[in-house]
Amino acid sequence: MKIIYSWGHNQKEKPFIKAEIKEWVDAGYDITSINHREELNIERAYSPEELNDLYAKKDENLFRLYEKIRNLSENHDVFMVNFENVYHPDFIKSLKKIYTVIISGDDPESSDFCSKPYVAAFDHSFAWGVNFDKNKKITEKFLEWGAKRADFWPHGARKDMYDTRLTEKEIYNEERNIDLAFIGNPSNKAERLLKIKKAFPEMKIYGQGWSWRAFIRSKIRINTFLAGFWWIKKIPPEKLVSLYQECKIGINIHMSYGPSNLRMYQLPANGVMQICDCPEGLGQVFEIGKEVVTYYSVEEAIELIKYYLEHDEERKKIAAAGFKRTMKDYKRLVTFINAIEKIKKGIIADDIKYFKDGTLIH
Repeated sequence: MKIIYSWGHNQKEKPFIKAEIKEWVDAGYDITSINHREELNIERAYSPEELNDLYAKKDENLFRLYEKIRNLSENHDVFMVNFENVYHPDFIKSLKKIYTVIISGDDPESSDFCSKPYVAAFDHSFAWGVNFDKNKKITEKFLEWGAKRADFWPHGARKDMYDTRLTEKEIYNEERNIDLAFIGNPSNKAERLLKIKKAFPEMKIYGQGWSWRAFIRSKIRINTFLAGFWWIKKIPPEKLVSLYQECKIGINIHMSYGPSNLRMYQLPANGVMQICDCPEGLGQVFEIGKEVVTYYSVEEAIELIKYYLEHDEERKKIAAAGFKRTMKDYKRLVTFINAIEKIKKGIIADDIKYFKDGTLIH
């Protein structure tokens, strides 16, 4: 199987994505990597409206990229678009000689931007998250929006986000000095975080993206903003792993439903016991009560944190089980291989029996 893999990330993320693709290539996968942000000389993906406008105007840069993809499609089997989409639905539909795949990192708040306008155009749609709302999965919404096929593709733990030398034995035996931490973007989570911080003053909160603009978007009350803003710090990406290695408990908070973020895999990969929201979908990823603990409200989360800080052996047992599951099922190479198997099934269902090099698909 020959794969065109189109991706777009900022400059800080670029080395890690390239390393990840190299890992897939080293595992035997034939991948042609396309950084579509570099190809288009853009710093972010287009909105659906911007993309429609550029496509209608036959933008030179956009159509140059499209022609490159069209030419590559002649001798490749799969075209994968990950993280963000810059390909107009009409262009995707015009690609008749290649199996098209979109991998969307959306949650309910961003579906209108990154998945809803596009999934119907692709042969196969993958969601990083589980639940769209209390009752429906994101994959079910994809099908409602016209997706031909829809599957869950867990984010997984990227190698640069955990210490590959960590062992289950060390999780049980090594002392950790930080009781509780949250690392991430505040978005609309700030008030919930501040309530937890009030209950646990020793809590560490860090994250790229903590800014005046982020707090304004989060619509928190001004008194909450003033009370909490001064102790928020950014953490350099290279220090994230060492901080996690010192944490006993990591609180995970989503905007609404999910779960869908990288933090869900980073925490257990680093031996941190995870207390996570999104109880409706979390059980599809981890065994609740054994590999992760879930909560419905901030008040419940606070009680759970108190309990597990007081019951250290139980905390270690859950942290170790979460670590073991993540190392088994959620390394990024493993999640990639599992997605490839689902893609093969989709190709076979389209009555295609051979790859373009003559290899039988099985």
